[in-house]
Amino acid sequence: MRQTILYKPYTLLYLQIRLLQEERLNPNVVMPMCNFGCDELFEKGIISVDIFGNFYQKKETNSDTIQKHIDSIIGKKCDYYSDDSEIFFKWHRELVH
Repeated sequence: MRQTILYKPYTLLYLQIRLLQEERLNPNVVMPMCNFGCDELFEKGIISVDIFGNFYQKKETNSDTIQKHIDSIIGKKCDYYSDDSEIFFKWHRELVH
């Protein structure tokens, strides 16, 4: 489930990584993402967050434009990674393909 919250001048998409009812109340299951493509790249498993909290590329893309955007993200620290959120990022790494 995803909620969209508009903040001018940016649009943030709150991505819920898992959908289990008891986890919906956990603040570590969501993070704001840009609607330029980060949200879509994450949901489709093209990018993810490693065990150190850094973005990495899981799948290749056939678009030079998209690849340039991915390259600008890869290796950067995810501000929403923590010991508490690792379980959700692990789920994403292992199950979203």
